Amino acid sequence: MDNRAVIHYPINDFIGWQNNGELVLVTYFQRRDVWAKKAKSSLIDTIMRNLPIPLIIMRQSTDPKTGKTIREIVDGQQRLRSIFEFYKGEIQISKTHNKELANLKFSDMTPALQNRFREYMLAVNVLFGANDTEILDIFGRLNSYTLVLNSQEKLNAKYHGEFKTFAYRESAKYLDFFRDNRILSNARIIRMGEAEFFSELIIAMMDGLQHGKRVVGTYFEKYDDDFLAESELADKFSAVTTLIENILDEKLKSTIFRKSNLFYSLFCVFYDLLYGMKGQERHRVTFPKSTYNQIVNMLTFLSDQVEKAVPDSRFVEFKLACTGHVDNLKERTVRHKHIKAAILEALGKT
Repeated sequence: MDNRAVIHYPINDFIGWQNNGELVLVTYFQRRDVWAKKAKSSLIDTIMRNLPIPLIIMRQSTDPKTGKTIREIVDGQQRLRSIFEFYKGEIQISKTHNKELANLKFSDMTPALQNRFREYMLAVNVLFGANDTEILDIFGRLNSYTLVLNSQEKLNAKYHGEFKTFAYRESAKYLDFFRDNRILSNARIIRMGEAEFFSELIIAMMDGLQHGKRVVGTYFEKYDDDFLAESELADKFSAVTTLIENILDEKLKSTIFRKSNLFYSLFCVFYDLLYGMKGQERHRVTFPKSTYNQIVNMLTFLSDQVEKAVPDSRFVEFKLACTGHVDNLKERTVRHKHIKAAILEALGKT
């Protein structure tokens, strides 16, 4: 390989190369998977918002017979196909991704918006004079540094619809809350943990306590096209987290309930008491400020029982449910029962 450089080109350059026969999209290095329309819409929306997309890798050489520059896309074929399809009017942006530009094709856009699209800068790693062996070596090295996708990252790659978009958009609003209270670590957030955790809580709000995280994918698929309850659920999620913040404040991070699996149970109990939860006995309660200290005391007491080597006999079951298979429905049900009873006692509802 003679040289390489990262160069930024506007989309308009790629359109020109494509029209002039200087761009080769199909090479045997590129995977043949085809993006769904939702994935393409998500990419175009990202471009229209002037947000970054992944680097494109391109091999550049000169045809010795014609003297024409040839640009082969080594990595980024699906991104460029989506860009060209939008430019030609073959696809449009979904309302899921951008309500203002929903259902607009490129030709429907104002000149200013068309220029924004044309002038978007694509970052390209240009390989000059690289042969096939060198390119395969590059791919091998890149893959050796790549982490295996976790379950949430796989869902992120597969789905681009209503529920997934809602989960990613809304969960981002609670990053500071999750971080400040040590509910989620930065390492987990980097691997999309906040979206997964938020999705679990939303699913519990919709359909009650669940067994493990595997159910998240089912909801991404079920509500990929339509998710009409998002506004109501967003409001209720905000109300529950605000109530927890108001009651526990800085004390949350000093209890066992800062752990994500146990915060799941705490959140679900407060939601249950505020709005009712499927599969649970209904209690209509309010949370006057005069009860906040007593609620904190009860929750601190429960936390202490879990951290004791030998808890009081009536909390042995609760301790086991907090330290065993914490994602199982059985353990979640036990925790829900004890936390709910403690809060009801603090409210004088026993």
